[in-house]
Amino acid sequence: MPETTNTPTTGARRPSGVQPGVPFHDLTKWATKAPEGEKLISTAYRDKVTDDLKFVENKPGVHKPDPILIADNVTRKFGGMTAVDVSHFEIERHGITALIGPNGAGKTTFFNLMTGFDTPNTGTWQFDGKDMAHVQPEKVARMGMVRTFQLTKVMS
Repeated sequence: MPETTNTPTTGARRPSGVQPGVPFHDLTKWATKAPEGEKLISTAYRDKVTDDLKFVENKPGVHKPDPILIADNVTRKFGGMTAVDVSHFEIERHGITALIGPNGAGKTTFFNLMTGFDTPNTGTWQFDGKDMAHVQPEKVARMGMVRTFQLTKVMS
């Protein structure tokens, strides 16, 4: 198992040499021992999940048969830090897609870019075949792509 490092800002653990925002393509290569003080899911459970998902093609950039969202060469930088760097990303129509990653990986920034709440430094994206560059958030929402905000208090 590769050594893990603490991310200074979040304390999240990841394999050494793997940068935030870079997907772990094969967690089974390193997820065999829990970090100190943490509990690892059982290897039997991990193996079952791996077996159940073996039909899923795990290749970044694979074209989908009917994508509703396509992003190409989208980047967003804050000063010298790159928050989002997506070479190609597609979401299949009528599918369920999850975007996961550690704190600070750029997930929220990516959603802000796709929904018009922020402007990328580079790149293009289409939603339902329409170019989305410089489209205002309210127009993006009317088209059917809505960004929600995380609320930490349910009843306040």
